[in-house]
Amino acid sequence: MKLLLFLSSVTLFLTAIILSNFFSGKNCNVWVAFVMGKIIPVLLMGASIGLLMALFIFILFKLGQLG
Repeated sequence: MKLLLFLSSVTLFLTAIILSNFFSGKNCNVWVAFVMGKIIPVLLMGASIGLLMALFIFILFKLGQLG
């Protein structure tokens, strides 16, 4: 559980760094279009799947403790 949280926070941090580097670049519009179109949907999808898996594992863990 802690590992999942750590990995997701690291991913968000790296994404923020990459985005800030892209936005400060000269060919800003090209990168923004590329990032918005390609990278962000994939990251959002990965994050949501990861959160769902973490929630599922957490629920199974709690049920296992109760049972």
